[in-house]
Amino acid sequence: MTLSRAVTAILLLTLWLATAPPIATRAATCPNWCGTGYVPGPDAPNPTTADGTSVWTAESIAAAPAWVPFGSLIDLPELSLTVRVADRGNLGPCHVDIRVFSTRAAYALTGHYDATIIRWGY
Repeated sequence: MTLSRAVTAILLLTLWLATAPPIATRAATCPNWCGTGYVPGPDAPNPTTADGTSVWTAESIAAAPAWVPFGSLIDLPELSLTVRVADRGNLGPCHVDIRVFSTRAAYALTGHYDATIIRWGY
């Protein structure tokens, strides 16, 4: 192989790796996500999530396992809800803990759902 062909091959491989989707989306390994809800307390000692988002934001946010990067979007079609990962917790590998504003809402969404990571990180 000539030097120019080797350089071309390396450049093509680099381009392919740079544009390939993330390997670790793991959506296929978590077809049945556990969904729970958490309610921030009015006198929460730290009213921000692990990524610095206020727990009182109107945006739909959730805690997810450490393998799901902050900023990822998880779509839960059965709940007609898409949440942004902004927090962590003592969660199982396929568990999403959704911030809600009432205990009733937390109980209502607790269950098992099909979920898809539709955006990986920010």
